[in-house]
Amino acid sequence: LEGPPPDDNHTTTDYINLLFAVKSLYDTYVQKVPKFANQTPTYPSWFEPHVMRWFQEYQENSLTFVENAVKTDKQEGFAKYGGQPYSISVFDTFCNLQQGYELVNRLHCSNMELRSNYLYRYANVVHVVICQYIKHIEIELQNKEGTSTAVMCVLLDNIQTTRLNLQSLYQEMGGEAAAGAKCKGVLQDLQSGILANVLSTQCEQLAHSFIPSVAKEVHTTCNELAKLKGDDVIKRETMNSIVEHLMDELHKRSQIILTCLPVVLHKVAKEMWLMTMDIILYMTLRPLATDASHYLNKHLATYAGTHKHHFSVKQCEALEITLDIIKELFLSYEEINLKPAMLDKSITKVIQVISLFRLQTTELIKMFLVEANKQATNTPMETYGILNVETHLKHAGQNNKSHLRINVVSLQDLKVQSTGNAIRPTIELTVIGPTAPGTRKKFVATNCSKSNLLFTFNQTFEVAIEEDLRESSDITELQIAVKNHVVFGGDKQLGIAVVKFSSLLEGEHELEIKLFNMLKFSKKNWAILSVLAKRNHDEMAKEFVSLKSQINNA
Repeated sequence: LEGPPPDDNHTTTDYINLLFAVKSLYDTYVQKVPKFANQTPTYPSWFEPHVMRWFQEYQENSLTFVENAVKTDKQEGFAKYGGQPYSISVFDTFCNLQQGYELVNRLHCSNMELRSNYLYRYANVVHVVICQYIKHIEIELQNKEGTSTAVMCVLLDNIQTTRLNLQSLYQEMGGEAAAGAKCKGVLQDLQSGILANVLSTQCEQLAHSFIPSVAKEVHTTCNELAKLKGDDVIKRETMNSIVEHLMDELHKRSQIILTCLPVVLHKVAKEMWLMTMDIILYMTLRPLATDASHYLNKHLATYAGTHKHHFSVKQCEALEITLDIIKELFLSYEEINLKPAMLDKSITKVIQVISLFRLQTTELIKMFLVEANKQATNTPMETYGILNVETHLKHAGQNNKSHLRINVVSLQDLKVQSTGNAIRPTIELTVIGPTAPGTRKKFVATNCSKSNLLFTFNQTFEVAIEEDLRESSDITELQIAVKNHVVFGGDKQLGIAVVKFSSLLEGEHELEIKLFNMLKFSKKNWAILSVLAKRNHDEMAKEFVSLKSQINNA
């Protein structure tokens, strides 16, 4: 019994049957002997290797069973089972898993340590089998072309039902007191970790599958809002007419998901709400092409060149009424159970962005610089070169003015694509602040060592430090752009960086400035840039957007 010999022809089932035969013998005769009545029997431990081997075989068979169950379920179109919101593969999977627990239960093992070991092994079987089942479900959910929205709802309910069944199974096992802490850890990781994350991700994906149809109606609504002119008060009836098609689309999508289990319904509806708010902002702002991180870029490429107009105060008010109408629609479904506070929080964020349209260009630039000054700079970014710079503050003389002398020494470790053409880097320095409207100076390399891409400049740029510039130095920037000078075709950017101006106003500094592919901004600053980009007749706005949205193109 310590382990089957090499020539053993007995199956694991033979040993399990022998175990139950010994158990029956012990319970019928030995247990009744006074000497053994209160003793914990030792025979169960003899069979532990064989029970563990049975669990391994059971796990392998269960994986095959799950694959076939999902395949059969798919052939039947993942139809709802017995009037329930889930399909039959969930029911079959847990019926199969129940066999393992029944084995442990039938053993009536009074050795609690041994029972805990069996339950822990069984929990690992459940973990492996359920993970495999969920992988099959994820594959079907990701098959957007071959899976209808109604079926996707059933599959999401399958995931949630799996979580609920796991909870019931754990309670049937007696909870932590009976199953042990290790068993609890395995099942908790599965239910609250893996399955919860998969469910959240897939609910988000289902909501995002509605993006094209919802975006189409938001696009139409924004076009209608852009037609609103004059100073007359906007009537609610007018707005109801403008957003009618958008409301119809959101209503149609909501009706589909109302058949889902409450948890799934809530998650998908919440993602639908957030997605709708994001689409409205996207259409309103039309994010710049350099904002590559925006998740809607891949979905709404069709609308990239639209909505370039600047929203008037009246149009902003109309958009705020639109948000309120959408909120009322989502709250009208009691089953969805979205909290008004959550909806109001989202609306407030959108309104804060919309309010940017009402600000003057100088106010927006100052707001941008204040936000940039607060932004963390510890985000890892790939370096495209290092610019060596020396700075020295010359204190006020007879004219009562100080000057900041910036000496561009050299450029090294420049990362460029080999084009076969000579590189002639230029350095463009720009002081950007509320009182320093783009003081610029360009330098062209005077010495070049091609072996290690070292370019020497040793040229100086001076900035007069007026009192107002000193007072606003904490939100003033020195922006540095390195470009490859091309005689025909325009300069190509090689790297860019920003230095806080206030850090240069004390004594002397030797700086090694890392150059990056592009500047990184917060969501708020992307919104500000997008608003400024719509001011086609404002030279200050156009210049600021041009400076901040540069990206390497060489």
